[in-house]
Amino acid sequence: MTPVKRRLILYGAAFCIVLAALLLPVAVGAGMMIGFMMLECTDLNPALDARRETVTFPSAEFNRETAAVLLRGDNSTADSPLVIAVNYADARELSPYLEAGALVLLYTSRSCVGGVPHSLGLAEARQMGDALAFIRGRADLADRTVIAHGYSAGGAAALMAAVQFPNIDAVVAQGGYEDFSARLSEDIRPLQVIAPLFESGVRAAYRIAQGESIDALSPISAIPAIVSRPVLLIYGTAEPSIGGARSMAALGAGAVRLVEISGATHGSYQTTDPEAYRAAVLALLDELAGA
Repeated sequence: MTPVKRRLILYGAAFCIVLAALLLPVAVGAGMMIGFMMLECTDLNPALDARRETVTFPSAEFNRETAAVLLRGDNSTADSPLVIAVNYADARELSPYLEAGALVLLYTSRSCVGGVPHSLGLAEARQMGDALAFIRGRADLADRTVIAHGYSAGGAAALMAAVQFPNIDAVVAQGGYEDFSARLSEDIRPLQVIAPLFESGVRAAYRIAQGESIDALSPISAIPAIVSRPVLLIYGTAEPSIGGARSMAALGAGAVRLVEISGATHGSYQTTDPEAYRAAVLALLDELAGA
């Protein structure tokens, strides 16, 4: 082999190694985002002792019916508030509402209705409009106070939905991000020089799957538009998003109430301190009843 050919082979190998090194963080970032957007569809049969009515309502996005169940607390009346929540809400989260006599409309996620990737709250916020249309179309539900309830990305969806739908009267959001793009940049900072490559993979995967930028995932931007309505944030002091929750509460200037469950991690609020969780929800219901 001539020296020229040997040099070309070495240059080619070096180029391939560098290219692979550059593409790997991009691929890992894209893979992480794809994992975030995957959602397992679960049965609409919450382990709750409540009267239930199986219902459906149209999906504006997919022109299909959305499966749902309407739960009624034992003490519910014609004036009881109604909670709307997508099905990945833990049944234990809904217990205090039913205990207080509220109604809960628990419905299947848009991912399960249309077989599409989860959008981390953006399109799920629009799906809440379908639930609201169903409520306003039933005489026995139309005039009730409506609470949008959500956990994690569902909490982000509830906050963003409240901007789009003024007839959402209150929001309960648990453990969600305050701004996905800002949170991503903060979390990957330790990656140093490869952080921009990783982030580009995340952004590309979301853009391809959703046709939107992750910059639209910003519940904190919703706070100024909805502070005239009660907003309850429930977060654990041991979860990464607690700082974002404090930022949203500060931006709400006293109109947003943040309840911090001491020692709770992401999603463990009920198991860590069920009484604190229950008290927070009941206090909101009392506030709405006195409004």
